[in-house]
Amino acid sequence: MGEVIKNKKIKQEENGFAEIVTRFVISGLLRVEISLTEGKANTRNNKNKILSIWFSRSLKQRIFPKALTPVIEAFLHTYKKKPLTADLTATLDEIGAEYKLCKMKFKDFINTEKERLNSALDELKKQNWHPTFPLIHDPVKNGPYITTQKKEIFSLDVDYNDAFAKGILIKPLDIFVCGALDEVCSAFYENGLLLEKVNATIFEGQHHALVKVYPKNDYHGTLVIPKKLLLTNSSPS
Repeated sequence: MGEVIKNKKIKQEENGFAEIVTRFVISGLLRVEISLTEGKANTRNNKNKILSIWFSRSLKQRIFPKALTPVIEAFLHTYKKKPLTADLTATLDEIGAEYKLCKMKFKDFINTEKERLNSALDELKKQNWHPTFPLIHDPVKNGPYITTQKKEIFSLDVDYNDAFAKGILIKPLDIFVCGALDEVCSAFYENGLLLEKVNATIFEGQHHALVKVYPKNDYHGTLVIPKKLLLTNSSPS
């Protein structure tokens, strides 16, 4: 019982901090938007300057909880180090989106990960994707798998076959994506699955990416953020 209460408290604390970060991000982006309407933030440098002033004022006036101090100081450090090349607006937006995704780690789902994976793949089929789970292929004997479709997503049988126990994901699952990664991560997000980006490249004009799904969404690296969660159209370079 004690462990259950402890875990519940951790969930509440994490969710509470995520809400604080979300309010912080919205406030900062709103400050930029107001400046845009006033004609004061028509360039990236102007936006950076406006945000740096707002960050400094937030610290001095203690507008946000103390827990956010390291985050705000990190933004100010970035601005001082790279005043001309930093994109504070896009970074702020991305942080807010990532915290929205983080909250999914503490959400309880009725359906198993395998059921949610299948639902995501069904959604992708409607968008002309070609999923193969599992793909029977031995890269050691036959070399790398060569995709034959413009929009293809698969998991090799060596990874997929022992990844589930009664529909529950019991180890990280590697998934290969050939095509627009945003369509894939959006479908997975809508079905309660987070994607961690392992690597991404462009080969012969096609986007290729390796992503991972973790048990209980307990990821360890960089998440793929659906564009729909971003409040602006920009993104960090």
